[in-house]
Amino acid sequence: MTTGRRVLFGLGCALICILQACSSSNDDNSGDNTGSSAAVPESIGIAGSTVKFRPDTAVPAAQTAEIEAARNEFEPFQVAMRGGSGSATLESAVLSNLTNNTGTVTMSTEKTVIYREALYYAETASNLEGDAGYWPDALVPDIDPYYHEKRNAFPMEIPADETRAIWVDLYVPQDTQAGTYQGSLTMTFAGGGTVDIPVTLTVRDFTLPSTSSQRSTFGIRWDVCGVHLGGYSECGDSGTEDYLVRYATAGLDHRLSLGAIYVFPSGDSWDHFDEVYGPLIEGTANTLLPGAQWTTVPFNSTVRTAESMGKAQDHFDSKGWSDTTKLFFYTKDEPSQSDPDAWDWIETYGAMAQAGNMASLVTTTHDTAVNMGVIDFIDILVPLMNYTDGDARLTYDSWLQQPGKDLWWYISCMSHGCGGSHACETSTNQWTNNWPSYVIDASALQARAMEWYAFTYNIHGKLHYETTHLLDTAWDTQCEFGGHGDGTLFYPGTPDRIGGTNHIPVTSIRLKLIREGLEDYEYLHMLQEMGDRAYAVSESASLFQWHAVNDTTVENLFATRRRLAERIESLN
Repeated sequence: MTTGRRVLFGLGCALICILQACSSSNDDNSGDNTGSSAAVPESIGIAGSTVKFRPDTAVPAAQTAEIEAARNEFEPFQVAMRGGSGSATLESAVLSNLTNNTGTVTMSTEKTVIYREALYYAETASNLEGDAGYWPDALVPDIDPYYHEKRNAFPMEIPADETRAIWVDLYVPQDTQAGTYQGSLTMTFAGGGTVDIPVTLTVRDFTLPSTSSQRSTFGIRWDVCGVHLGGYSECGDSGTEDYLVRYATAGLDHRLSLGAIYVFPSGDSWDHFDEVYGPLIEGTANTLLPGAQWTTVPFNSTVRTAESMGKAQDHFDSKGWSDTTKLFFYTKDEPSQSDPDAWDWIETYGAMAQAGNMASLVTTTHDTAVNMGVIDFIDILVPLMNYTDGDARLTYDSWLQQPGKDLWWYISCMSHGCGGSHACETSTNQWTNNWPSYVIDASALQARAMEWYAFTYNIHGKLHYETTHLLDTAWDTQCEFGGHGDGTLFYPGTPDRIGGTNHIPVTSIRLKLIREGLEDYEYLHMLQEMGDRAYAVSESASLFQWHAVNDTTVENLFATRRRLAERIESLN
């Protein structure tokens, strides 16, 4: 999100004067290998979220954060700092509450989180668009949003002749009145330098839902607790569940459903499941977004029969969960046409799920399912996004007219070039450029774009195979399938790494950008619900054309967001 989805920025003469005065009078010699230290960095600039600040990235000229957001929306901005001939050390960053322009209403920034952007080293480029070297990705919180503990985001060194950035994740409460609000971000540096960044927030006169209007099912590995504590023996069943729920709650804070973190009961008692996982389905979990709920729940049981599936569906129906949450059976993942057993499996287990009144999901295309004779045993088709353009998308329309049928999609290493397992290989195939992508060395636009395409092509959900695939090595390497970060969107927030006493999931910039895309989607979906889908489609299709993510600009994205917001307000 940037300002309002756009972030507008202006120059602040007062800030420039402060910087000049501080940097000229408060130099000291720190004795480190980065040169002498300064009270403040040589340059400071403001940007929105849809840019990645690498060590050699120039600092923006903007000195003021001017952002726009709806109610119940996160709107981040970044402060980039560059050391000159000497380093500087940021000791703290504090965002004030914001007050409207009449001085009569104050918006609390209690849920706003400020992060230090940690760097990940990519030893190779994922593809021709990527690059080897350092990339910002992990977000280390100052005060974490889970236990509200002080962590070690600060002090933060800004080395000589290098750029570093902080991420300010501003949240607009649901009860905020529309209007313009002002405040400041105060940054204090070692040596006595202090810089105030003016912040202006325009709150739009509509509210985003806490639960995404687009379904999602993102995977998570079972042993996240073991990664944090060293193994299952240190976790046990209760610890394993506790950590899985922590990560799933963080997923909901980013409008995503992290599924299959449970095992359904083999008998008739659902008490434990309801107690531990019910809050994530009912919207009573301790989330930053009030009332956020899972949109999907994959069936996960040691007993896979039509009867067990029917009992699970009956339980969801009796709890009223089926009204908001899609219970489905993940029947088969990427079946190969050369493997007859895969298609026999789909027929057998797809029929079993349907007999239990449960949806059967398969990651394949419509034409392949028809050609292999299993289309009648599939209720949710999930093709690879890369093969869903134009005439290919039209092949799903008649099938979707049948009751209970739905179309989701997914992206994979096809979006950057697939390589071997646990390998980083630079793809030189031009076809792997310009897709939505979750790899670390892709552009920020690529992590944010998928929801725009989903709206244009009328796709109702998205799947991603993992969020913690290489969690155990995330801080050091995330080489997988030819790229960096494929299947890993979290870092393990252990106290020895980030400070504090409690373990937490550390989010990535990419996860934030996926959330930004899901909030973009809400603007488009809101217009559709108002009967204005044609206008929304014209805007989304113009912004992101097929296989051309980086052909647009951040400025175009923000301008489109503003037009959508104004259209919503006019229709309201």
